[in-house]
Amino acid sequence: MQASSARAPSDAAFATSPQQESEARFRVVADSAPVMIWIARPDKQFEWFNRPWLDYTGRLLAQEQGAGWLDGVHIEDLERCAGIYHASFDARERFTMDLRLRGHDGIYRWFMVSGAPRVASDGTLLGYAGICVDIDERKRLEDQLAERMRSLREQRKHKDTA
Repeated sequence: MQASSARAPSDAAFATSPQQESEARFRVVADSAPVMIWIARPDKQFEWFNRPWLDYTGRLLAQEQGAGWLDGVHIEDLERCAGIYHASFDARERFTMDLRLRGHDGIYRWFMVSGAPRVASDGTLLGYAGICVDIDERKRLEDQLAERMRSLREQRKHKDTA
């Protein structure tokens, strides 16, 4: 039997560093999470979004990076949300805000967005990390409840004046 001239790849070719293994684990967890996750750089530009974000928006990572993700924010929420984001970033403070984000189907849904500064052990700002949780059903129920309360107040007002 003749030995094959093809060489088997060495174990070193498949070895990964502990940092690469850690990053791979993070991506598996982040892409499996039931929330949308994002990461921004110290210059406030967004650099990474997890798979649920990309699936929801129907856009590529390259389209969302930088300020591209703002294309999906409802025009009525854009200025308010950008202001909260920039003020919180400048102050290195956590933030939470609600906004409407357009999905791949063109429909806007409400999300609660929370972000927190990422800081190195020496105090250097590494950027921000955040999540987006779908709260659309909650917002719709709140709107229905508010409308019902208005209706009941009107009914009571008419009853009291009669």
